[in-house]
Amino acid sequence: MKIIKATFAAGEEIPFNLVGRYFRVISGDNDVRLKIPEKGIDSLFKVGLGATFSLFSLIRIKSETAQTIEFVVSKEKIDDSRLTGDVDINGLLSVVNAGGSSYSTPATTALVAGVASEVVALDATRIKASIQCDVDMWIGADNTVTSLNGIRVGRDNLLSIDNTAALWAVTIAAGTVRHLEEFI
Repeated sequence: MKIIKATFAAGEEIPFNLVGRYFRVISGDNDVRLKIPEKGIDSLFKVGLGATFSLFSLIRIKSETAQTIEFVVSKEKIDDSRLTGDVDINGLLSVVNAGGSSYSTPATTALVAGVASEVVALDATRIKASIQCDVDMWIGADNTVTSLNGIRVGRDNLLSIDNTAALWAVTIAAGTVRHLEEFI
């Protein structure tokens, strides 16, 4: 196994006289193009990806951007079970242990016509909130919700939403909203 570090200028293609069957990009900022002329291979590779080919003796790597990469060439496949890199999560991520989730005791909130009310409080451990009202209501993210900018939920309809944030509601007639929450 050989680990090679190579620095590329934007658009540069570099040949490597390396014998192997396996190729893997270990690190780099961007994708690279791998060419194995003797095998007719011309493929884009992302960092962390590898592939097994029949025996080759020359590879050409091209980078469209200036970057330094590390890659591996080996006669045998190289498995790497390390988890590396950055994780960026936008939205709800729920991880449930064996045994599943739990529910809150159903609760009610009295709504005054035309007044936005918080019907479900912010809770980072919540997976889902289910709400239902005995009159038409409009749902929003804060106390600025109105019948013009909120999401309409008709009388007695059930809304279930994967959400950890607070939910607010407004009605045009007095009513009662019921909610049930699911937690990890």
